[in-house]
Amino acid sequence: MENIKDILDDSSQHNRASWLLFLSVNAYILIAVFTTTDEQLFFNNSYLKLPLLGIEIPILWFYILVPFVVVFLHSNFVINLINHRAILEQRDSGDKDIELFPFLYNFLFRKNNQNGNTIVLITFLVSMFILPLVVLFLIFVIFAKYQSWGVSIWHFACIGLDFVMIMKFYDDLHSFSSGDGLEYGISNNWAEKVMGKLLKGFLIIAFGILSLWVFGNFIVTMIDDDINQSSVFIIDMCINLDGKTIDIDSKNKAIILQDRNLRYFKCQNGELNNVIFNDGVDLTGASFDNSRLNDVKFNRVSAKVIGTKNLIVNNVVFSECNIKKFTQETVYTKDFREISIHSCFKN
Repeated sequence: MENIKDILDDSSQHNRASWLLFLSVNAYILIAVFTTTDEQLFFNNSYLKLPLLGIEIPILWFYILVPFVVVFLHSNFVINLINHRAILEQRDSGDKDIELFPFLYNFLFRKNNQNGNTIVLITFLVSMFILPLVVLFLIFVIFAKYQSWGVSIWHFACIGLDFVMIMKFYDDLHSFSSGDGLEYGISNNWAEKVMGKLLKGFLIIAFGILSLWVFGNFIVTMIDDDINQSSVFIIDMCINLDGKTIDIDSKNKAIILQDRNLRYFKCQNGELNNVIFNDGVDLTGASFDNSRLNDVKFNRVSAKVIGTKNLIVNNVVFSECNIKKFTQETVYTKDFREISIHSCFKN
């Protein structure tokens, strides 16, 4: 009995530490994701300052690595927990009276603990199966504003991989054999049968709906040239700098943007200073209504339509651009003289 108790205690301590690490890392990632601003996503080489640590890392690399970290920690914990469950099932009838180590999963096997099993089960299943998917979806939605096909597809692949893993191991972690004498576990509890099936069905349906909705919105943003008429455009997946003032970067240099999708970029009632939009920038649907542009250059950018209502310009140059339409053909200089926007073009 002491031998099986030692094995169970070692396994429980390892899995509890793994579970707490998993929860802590997910909470930390959520904090970092929610502190990401549109200004940071606007710059090409922006850095994200990690909460508490104060370390700055390239924001692009952060959003490439964190989905992998979530999936890796989740899969590692799931595999270890399956091994722990196998040890619990190997106990014979005489081992059922062993006092189990205080680990949440173990409470499901404690004698005469039927009343507390439902709460423990729900707490465990939510943190184990729902939390990582929520974190991965939020990572996708927040960074979708950067409008990178490659990174967003990677994010969605991680979501899919984690979901497949959950479905593969769900029954192993949640269903308990009643033939191995686990009469003190949740095998006789209605929650094990009803809540388990309901949660699994909910996960499948919710994943399908969220996948179509979230990734569908991203695709529409990237390919639709008249987004205002798209009924599925519910999630804002474009950078919004409305009312903000953007100036020189941290090295006192002009902000240079190149090979970027800035579709439906919003800078209404704001101000852009010392910004250069270079080759490969797609500004389709961008709006500069009621804004000021100072020392801004557009070099070989493309756009189907750009919002220029009540736009005030100072030293603004459009050079070799492929812009089909401006919502207003006239703009204002800094002394409020009205001029044709085409006077800003340089061949």
